Amino acid sequence: MNIKTSLKETSKSIYNWFYEELFGGSKITFDENNVKITITGAIYPTLQSRQLTWNEIGEMVETRDTKLETLLSKGFDIDTEYSAVFSSDLCLGNILATDKNRELLIKILKDKFPSSEIISFLTIKNGDNYIFDKIEICITNIDDVL
Repeated sequence: MNIKTSLKETSKSIYNWFYEELFGGSKITFDENNVKITITGAIYPTLQSRQLTWNEIGEMVETRDTKLETLLSKGFDIDTEYSAVFSSDLCLGNILATDKNRELLIKILKDKFPSSEIISFLTIKNGDNYIFDKIEICITNIDDVL
């Protein structure tokens, strides 16, 4: 496998993990020592949520998205009010900019990518709440993502 294909597959794997396990909208860059990832605090349906499946009696049904429930069960505080910032119809809500959410995100990232460090949290006001706009992450050991 050539380097370009390898980086593309690695990027896809990282993107899918963030999209499925956390929040959507990731940008991934590589350099010789690090992987830098930028994510938003906007919550989008999982990639699998728009699929049709067969139920136990053979009827085709649309898969229900459980992204909000999953994030709430992990302990995240979420703002589900209309987002003036992320005005997509697909946006399910936003991660509130709280110390609890910061600590929870750090723990989840460390479990998946032990060398990860959060470089910055950019917060913005959305109605009466502050939400995460962009979160920049640096993974200092490239082996964590390979």
